[in-house]
Amino acid sequence: MASADDDAKPASAPPWPVLLFYFIVCGSISSFAFGREPGTLPQHPAHELALPALACALFVTTYELFDVMAVGMSKQKYKLFSMPRSKWPSMVPEEVQILEAIQRNQVEQAPFSLIVTLLYSTFVSGYAGGVIAMIWVLLRRRYVHVYRNSVAKSFNDTGIVKITVPAYFCIHTMSMGTIIHMLRILFA
Repeated sequence: MASADDDAKPASAPPWPVLLFYFIVCGSISSFAFGREPGTLPQHPAHELALPALACALFVTTYELFDVMAVGMSKQKYKLFSMPRSKWPSMVPEEVQILEAIQRNQVEQAPFSLIVTLLYSTFVSGYAGGVIAMIWVLLRRRYVHVYRNSVAKSFNDTGIVKITVPAYFCIHTMSMGTIIHMLRILFA
C-alpha cells in the first residue's frame, strides 16, 4: 500500500541567488577568519600546502582504485568485456549504470575542485584549505559508498543529496573565499 510520502515531490534546490548569498557568506568568513594577510603567500609553503596536496592526491588515488576499477570489475562480472559493444544488452545492468554514473560524476567534480583547492590554499590559507578539502574528499568517498549501494532504489531514495550539498558548500566556500580574498587584494 502506497503512503502519502511515496507521492511527495523531492525538495528542489533553492534559487541561485540564495545559494550565491550563502556561498558569499561562507567565502567571506573563510577569507576574513582563516585567511592570511591579503597579498601574502605561505611563509612555509611545503608545510602549509601539505594537507591540501594530500587531499588532492588522496582523491585521485581513491578515484582510480575504487571508482575506475569498480566500473571495469562490474563490466567483467557481466561479461561485457568479452563481447563487442554492438552485442551488449540494450539495457546494461543497473550496477554497471550506477558505477558509470559515479565515475562520470567524480570526473565532473574533480577538475574544478582540485583547482579551487590549490588556489584557495595558495592565496588564502593552506591550513583551512587542507581541512576543507579533506572534508570534501571524505564526502565524495561517502557519496560513492551510498550511491554504489543504491541498486534497486529510486534516485530520490538514495540519500546522496545529503552528501552532495555539503560537498558543494566545501568547494564553493573555497571558491568564494578565493574571490573575496582576491578582491581584498585588488581594493586594498
